[in-house]
Amino acid sequence: MSGLRGLVQARPAVLDPGTSLDAAAKLDPSNLTLVQSAILRLLRENGPSTDERIESLYQVHRAQHPHLPMASPQSLRTRRHELVIAGQVRDSGKRGSTRYGNASAMWEARS
Repeated sequence: MSGLRGLVQARPAVLDPGTSLDAAAKLDPSNLTLVQSAILRLLRENGPSTDERIESLYQVHRAQHPHLPMASPQSLRTRRHELVIAGQVRDSGKRGSTRYGNASAMWEARS
């Protein structure tokens, strides 16, 4: 995962710079790669998953591995997107559903 270090950059959201700046300042780059590693592992073990499923799997995995940092749904999507950019995760071409019934991409680890 050494190629991911350059992709990890904490930045505040544009629409909410005050609180987002505070949150971005708290991010530790080493935690980001822990989260990315966990997402990759979860996709390898569970197969193609939507972002909502990744979030659910991460929360269960984190309960079993307390050294993992807490991560918001948005943070998990961002870490998954960084894995896509790094070529380690891709859209499987399958579609799942969100809890609201909307179509959602299912992501898979590249082999």
